[in-house]
Amino acid sequence: MATMDSSPSAAVNPLLGQRWVSLSAALSPYPVVQCRSTPSSAKAPASPAREELGAWGRARRAASGPRHSACVDSVPRSLVRDFPAMLLPSLLGALASLLLLQLVGGQVPGWTEKCITCICDASSGCNETIGCLQDNNVKYCGMFLISHPYWKDAGEPVLDFDNPTRPGAFETCTLDSYCASRTVNQYVTRFFTDCNRNKRIECDDHARIHFFGAARCTAPIEDTLYYKDFRRCWDKKNFPPTLTT
Repeated sequence: MATMDSSPSAAVNPLLGQRWVSLSAALSPYPVVQCRSTPSSAKAPASPAREELGAWGRARRAASGPRHSACVDSVPRSLVRDFPAMLLPSLLGALASLLLLQLVGGQVPGWTEKCITCICDASSGCNETIGCLQDNNVKYCGMFLISHPYWKDAGEPVLDFDNPTRPGAFETCTLDSYCASRTVNQYVTRFFTDCNRNKRIECDDHARIHFFGAARCTAPIEDTLYYKDFRRCWDKKNFPPTLTT
């Protein structure tokens, strides 16, 4: 089992599970939408562990419980659109191929096509054109809302013939459905652990690692919109699931 890290990617991603309105990917190579997360009147209970996270802790509290998101009002309304609600068949094919190719010879328990797809659904609704979002000076890109530290911890995967040291390699990878899926796969494969403490490795553990990072994946997650969306997808008997906004 991988040793848990203490890198920046181990902190919670405050954007996961939020439903966004994004600039079209055609506007720029790496579109960035400045958004703010506004908690509702329901406040999360205080927690010493969250306080220790500092700025990340503030983002974690904002991501806990019911809340809504809002993007800057200055963006021309003609240039924004709601993300698609249906998971593209091409994405499912890419995820299935990825798992078959990379997990041969030592499969991680619980790491299946359904698992990575439900993590994708919970992250952004599997929005392949979401671009990049900015929160507390940290950029999160692609349908999994991957941060640069997360990408580095995953081994800095890149597209064929690209170089991880090239400026923009992170965005190019995480905005591509296959490369983004590969990033999540490599991160989970490296850091998988029993996050929910039930003495077995399963998809629920992988979903927690994706949200909190490896070092803090045992933290409470049940009240987050991300986790509720993940469970809604995971508990469906039919697969692939029908994604809803």
